This record gives sequence, C-alpha cells and structure tokens, in this order.
Amino acid sequence: MIKKFSILLLCSLLFSCSNRNKAEIFYVKAVEAYSKKDFTAALNFSDLTIKNDSDFYQAKLLKAKILYFENSLEKSFLILKKLIKKYPEYTDARIWFIRVLLAQSKYDEAEKYLIKELSFNSGDCRVFYQYGNLCSKLNRMDERLSMYRKAEELLCENSKIYLELADVWLALGLKDRALDELDKAELLSDDKQTIKELKNYIKK
Repeated sequence: MIKKFSILLLCSLLFSCSNRNKAEIFYVKAVEAYSKKDFTAALNFSDLTIKNDSDFYQAKLLKAKILYFENSLEKSFLILKKLIKKYPEYTDARIWFIRVLLAQSKYDEAEKYLIKELSFNSGDCRVFYQYGNLCSKLNRMDERLSMYRKAEELLCENSKIYLELADVWLALGLKDRALDELDKAELLSDDKQTIKELKNYIKK
C-alpha cells in the first residue's frame, strides 16, 4: 500500500514538473509574440501558460496587458483585480490596474489607488506618470505638470543608477554586463551622445 502511494506521489510530482516546464516554454513564446505586437499569438500562448500552471501570475498580467491593447478593458480589469487581491505586493499589476481604471474613465477610483500607491511607492516614476495622466483627464494642469516633472526626475535618477552599475561591472571586468546597463541608461538619459561614446570606448 505504501509502495503504491509512493509511486502515485512520484507520478504526480513528475506530472506537475512537466506542466510547469511547458508553462515556462509557452510564457517565453507569449513574451516574444507580445514584443512583436502579435497580440493574437501572445494571447494564445498566455492562455496555454495559465492552462499548464494556474498560478503563473506573470502570464496573467501579460494577458491583462494584451486585453488592454485590444480594448477589452473589462476583461483586463477583472484579471488585474484578482491579481492584486491575491498578490498585493505585485507592483506591476497594481500600476496596470490603475492604468485600466483610467482607460475606463473611473477617475475617482484611480485616484484612490494612486494616493495609496504613493504612500509607500513614491520612488516609482510610473506612479507619477499615471497620476499626471489622471490630472490631464480632469484638466488639473498645474498638478499634471508637477506629476510629470517628478516622473522625469525619477527617470534621471534611474539613469544615474544604471551608470553606476555599469561602472561596477566594468571594474569587475564584465564588459557585456556593463554595456547592458549602459543600454538602459541611454534610454533614460538626456545626454545620449556621451553614453554612446562611452559604449564605443568599452567595445574597443
């Protein structure tokens, strides 16, 4: 009896691992399709990911994002609402939830979540950007400008962090990692030319 139970348990574990591996493969394909804006394929692969692993929360967020871009706002809203309830620490899900609320013109509810978000996540430029978008919808122009300026300041700070990280990797002799950090810095920095010159110098 014990031996039979052990075999059943082993089979269950192997099946679970197999499903998880399939889910990861499908998720990679979903992300690739999403990056190419092939939303039909991305949605199909997201569904296959979730089918093989119902706790794959990243795939659920990706599905919600796809539905947002396909203007299926209510479906996106329902997925995100469940996500932030089950995973309240999932920052990306919370910010996308706010974004969907704004798209649905639920401005009072969106502002409630933005105020809450800023109470513990005031270092994320995306929060200020979404708040700026809300102020734009409500014609609160002075506040809109303030929010966008704060978002810009945080972007510049992030750029400096990436430059520091590049310096660390370079000191350790890891040029590829340093170049990866410089790519990120270049996207955010106003002084793109200097960063390009630095990248060219490292590649020599």
